[in-house]
Amino acid sequence: MLLLREAGIDTCPQADWAMHAGAVKTFLGVPPDWDLVCGMAVGYLDPTAPINRVRSERDDPFATPWRMPLDEMEG
Repeated sequence: MLLLREAGIDTCPQADWAMHAGAVKTFLGVPPDWDLVCGMAVGYLDPTAPINRVRSERDDPFATPWRMPLDEMEG
């Protein structure tokens, strides 16, 4: 990705491809013993395109919803 950026080409890693690994591997003819971890969009950014101004909310990567706060535990 860094080498592409150095060449003036933009990239966007896409982990969601792994959820559809079977279909992607079949379409691309990837051997069944290979794993699909992610995909990547490659191209040229158009900063004037309206879609490039969209900002989505992100989950807190450090949130642990399965853990109960200490002050809520019975003791």
